[in-house]
Amino acid sequence: MNNTQAIYSAPTANVEIKEKEFSFFTLGIWRKIYLIMLWLVVLLSSSAVFMSTFVDVGQKSKGNPIVSIVFILLCFGYGYWVHSSVVKRNVFQLRLLCFLQIIPLMNPVSALIMWAIGSTSKKEIEAEKTK
Repeated sequence: MNNTQAIYSAPTANVEIKEKEFSFFTLGIWRKIYLIMLWLVVLLSSSAVFMSTFVDVGQKSKGNPIVSIVFILLCFGYGYWVHSSVVKRNVFQLRLLCFLQIIPLMNPVSALIMWAIGSTSKKEIEAEKTK
């Protein structure tokens, strides 16, 4: 009987994890879906602005290239800010993003999502500290 237990024993890892590593892979499924959707929206909106401004489709472009470039840079900058805040579980930045969703952007649904992500991150950090 001892022989079969040795053959079918569970594998053990030689890697010792001393501190929980916060990365995209350690996020829950809903936060991963949120970030994937965020980047899809950033890419789609940026490509739509790029196409309407810089690609000539038989008529003269109607958009201002400087405004379009600034919009595209702001979209990618905002996407990176949200992504890094969610992945690193930075609760202060998530609360700040929540405030920005309400006041200038007037987007309460996204603010609630940001608040929920911040609350989950805060619980994860507190659970890690108690270990």
